[in-house]
Amino acid sequence: MGKKYKKASIGGLFAPLLFDELHSQAYRELSGNAAKAYCHFKRIERIARKGVEQDSSVSFDFTYTEAAKLGFSRSTFNRVIADLLAKGFINIVSQGGRRSCGMSNTRYQLSNRWRDYGKNTFIPKRRYPSELRQ
Repeated sequence: MGKKYKKASIGGLFAPLLFDELHSQAYRELSGNAAKAYCHFKRIERIARKGVEQDSSVSFDFTYTEAAKLGFSRSTFNRVIADLLAKGFINIVSQGGRRSCGMSNTRYQLSNRWRDYGKNTFIPKRRYPSELRQ
């Protein structure tokens, strides 16, 4: 009788990066902090997605306080968001903070725009939607 092998356990939640994402031009051009933070964005989105249909989009918030607990300063996290937004990995669903007049959290959504990054079909997004600018 052969040896019985135990199946390897992942050990909790994980944030998978697809090979397409990992080898894309957009991911290669991310800053180191943005690449690290993107894994956390994917983890939070995966938690928010629990109990929701796979095809539907899910929005979630990722606060500066949460980012600080992960070791990102406010200015670094600000640059991370700008970089992920510019490369097409995230979209801002609703802007929070003082600009929203409600002191709410910013809501994010993962995006597939990174697939078109570097091509003519890429649609760049700005940090603050035009209706929030005065």
